[in-house]
Amino acid sequence: MSYRATIGLLVIGVVFLTAAGCGSDEPTPGRADVSDQGDLAEDGFVDPGDDDTRDEEDSDVATNQDAVDRDTPHDNGVDDLDSAPDSAVCGLVPDVTGDTALADLSLPISGPDYRTSAAEFRDWAELLVPGDNGVKFLLPVDGAEVRQPITEACYFQNMNVFEWHILFLHSFPELATLSFQAYTQLVLSSERIWWGGEVSSWPGTPNPIGGEPGIFGFTIYTQAQGGLSLSVEGLQEVRDQLAECLPFAGDSLVWIAEDLAQQQFLTDNTVALSEAGVAAIRPSQLVLQSPTTAYSTGVGYGFLNVVSEGQALSAYGPTDVVVVESAPNDIALVAGLITANPQSLHSHVNLRLREKGIPNASMSGVYQDAGILALEGRLVRLTVTDESLSVVQASLAEAQAFWACSRPQVGALTGDTSSADFVTFADGGHTNSQSVGVKAANLAELRQTLPAENSVPGFGVPFHWYVEFTERNGIQDLIEERLGDDRLRTDRAYLEESLEEIRSRFELGSIHAGFFLFLKDQIRAEFGPNAELTPIRLRSSTNAEDLEFISGAGLYDSRRGCLADDLDGDDQGPSRCLSSDERAFLQAQLDARLVELDAHPERTWLVPLIADLRRDLENEKPVAEALREVWASLWNLRAFDEREYYGIDHRTAYMGVAVNPSFVMERLNAVVVTNLSVDDGLPLYRVVTQVGSESVVQPADPSAIAEVMTFRRGDEGLEDVQVLVHSNLSESERLWSDDELAELSDLLFLVQDEFEAGAYSHLVPLRLDLEVKLTRDGRIVIKQVRPYVDVAPGD
Repeated sequence: MSYRATIGLLVIGVVFLTAAGCGSDEPTPGRADVSDQGDLAEDGFVDPGDDDTRDEEDSDVATNQDAVDRDTPHDNGVDDLDSAPDSAVCGLVPDVTGDTALADLSLPISGPDYRTSAAEFRDWAELLVPGDNGVKFLLPVDGAEVRQPITEACYFQNMNVFEWHILFLHSFPELATLSFQAYTQLVLSSERIWWGGEVSSWPGTPNPIGGEPGIFGFTIYTQAQGGLSLSVEGLQEVRDQLAECLPFAGDSLVWIAEDLAQQQFLTDNTVALSEAGVAAIRPSQLVLQSPTTAYSTGVGYGFLNVVSEGQALSAYGPTDVVVVESAPNDIALVAGLITANPQSLHSHVNLRLREKGIPNASMSGVYQDAGILALEGRLVRLTVTDESLSVVQASLAEAQAFWACSRPQVGALTGDTSSADFVTFADGGHTNSQSVGVKAANLAELRQTLPAENSVPGFGVPFHWYVEFTERNGIQDLIEERLGDDRLRTDRAYLEESLEEIRSRFELGSIHAGFFLFLKDQIRAEFGPNAELTPIRLRSSTNAEDLEFISGAGLYDSRRGCLADDLDGDDQGPSRCLSSDERAFLQAQLDARLVELDAHPERTWLVPLIADLRRDLENEKPVAEALREVWASLWNLRAFDEREYYGIDHRTAYMGVAVNPSFVMERLNAVVVTNLSVDDGLPLYRVVTQVGSESVVQPADPSAIAEVMTFRRGDEGLEDVQVLVHSNLSESERLWSDDELAELSDLLFLVQDEFEAGAYSHLVPLRLDLEVKLTRDGRIVIKQVRPYVDVAPGD
């Protein structure tokens, strides 16, 4: 069949589907449960780091958009999917916030839930959402492990039923508990067992081989870091398998290199792809019927952030209207998005912004529009309708009115700044959160709940000393001055400069001499006769994080400190707390990474990792410096943006500090989410584990695959242990031994019961987010606990 004849059938197919009432681009109620899919590793505000320089809770995804997948139906963290702007309610502009769904959800969905092949175009078109042009696919990787029940050569999901891959997978009983973390490993990593992507029709785009108009473009989901997890042979395998399952597409199948990494791969492998018979194009070569395409209609107010052509989106926040050449692999909160290149209708970014009502469009000439570019860094209003796109300068008053009615409003935070006393973990508890923050208070609660060997000793530094420091050093006056300046909310450059100045004042400020003596005495009292040479961790514990409604993960910093470095009378490294064993361990890591970078210069993520290792080997780590840096992080740009989004009065945010020993050369590092209800069965516990000190949520080595394990809590304890994804850093079938897993589950059940009955008795059901270490000496230590904040469609 010719492609032109095929396009004719597309019209028939869309009319047929519309008449049948299949058009929702939202998951169909009752067809799949998407709650409980998240864990700390999904898309919540995370950043790489080993335990000696960073913690899991220190990490950041909100500003480092290297998250890997574009196919998850939710955000971890605190953004409320039900808080999308409604411009009609706000009364600011005509109501254009409805998305492009074309059918009534009350009408029945026609067609199968999925197909394993489509001999004719009409069979494939039956899976389309009317008005869209793409269908997602999963293909088992040739030679990879066969995971039941995905055993056919191809799977094409009905987009009217399953907007997300993971919803489709959850529709199979055998995969009902598959976590998003496991999904990303099984589909995106170099160890994948399934190819995931989308096939879409582009009738106006010429085929790069032959030039005949009309292609079926296919995309491949890949991880954003740690190598592309893609090869010429892999692309050839996908193309051949799709051609076999979609015979009508034939030679019209063309790979679309979506992101910058894939486009570089295309540049580097043009000849090899041609020799393999794989046709390939860039998004900029796709021909649209209109220079402007609306993906999510609506209105947004924010700073216009223009990313240079050819550059990836990196630093941004919920108050940014972003202009970028190509849509990123993943995205957190923004005020609006404009891309120069077309977007996949069912990409992660597209779906995520649509479900939040955030305006999103492509405009082929955006980088040539002088009117738009002239507004860079200014407060603007982006309006996207089905027919048009406009960007105009906005006043602070109208922006604030819009934000007030369209965003969740938390208002003033609470905190006791009068108490100057440290709160020891041995004597304190959750009730001390008003003076030291929830993180430190919950560490004290854990100390009361668990055996000493399974919890961390330490203490919390109260908010009082943060306030004293800012007032005595004149920083509070600077904060008040800048918060009172309207430019802080209308000029992005001024905001960034102001926050940088505030943080620099912290670094230069003097610490109260009496307080520091008090702090040194407390460190010695808590950590014993070798306290001065014990590496300690100073961790952010604000009154704006670890809350029941807002996680705040990744917004603030934690630092390693060494009291001996404060007392040695110089600023020359290395740190006196760096033991010979740790020095040898770090040096071996550095040597290996240098060799790796020399062999693979394209692995740019190695550069900051190597720099961190060198700092750990060469620099002092005085406690006073670490303390000032933690205090200063209250004014990180990403933290300010988050508080702005939730309407939090910055004057009511305070920084406490949790102080505990730093873990060195640990054996395992894990993040656990408890009490998940993924089906009608017993409560599910999810344990995501990395070997050594490698970060779980976003490893410094992004090629490191975490083990994903689940188990159930039955009447007799641990049941139904399943390893969904194996670690590629170990040859063991499971990272946790039987005895270790039995002990871990007992500890988790104890914490769940105690916090359910005490600190969080009002949260029903209670799900907890915990961080766990298996230490060098074989102890299982729970080093953090907080309510698990997860929002998904339908929650």
